[in-house]
Amino acid sequence: PTSVQFPATGLRIDGLRGTRARWPNGDPEYQLFPTGWVAGASWAPPIAVQTPAESIGVTTPNRSDEGPCETVNGYCYYETGVGGRCAQYGFDPPSGYWCASNPP
Repeated sequence: PTSVQFPATGLRIDGLRGTRARWPNGDPEYQLFPTGWVAGASWAPPIAVQTPAESIGVTTPNRSDEGPCETVNGYCYYETGVGGRCAQYGFDPPSGYWCASNPP
């Protein structure tokens, strides 16, 4: 719209900073830990993998012309996994990027 001035450095709604959806609701301008924040909780240990994951790597086509493929940060090849944690947590189908046996 014509009322938007660029460059837009932030979202303002009625003069206040706009915040994305979050839980619990709170005003980040004034509340570091809004009501409902759980400060004393601890994480449960991960569930042991029952089904071994199978990694699938597609080497062609690839993006080897866009950067170094020898490093972990190359991301030149498409990789996915089947089984493993995805099967354990009920994903249907049990496949995806983080389902590989050794996700990055």
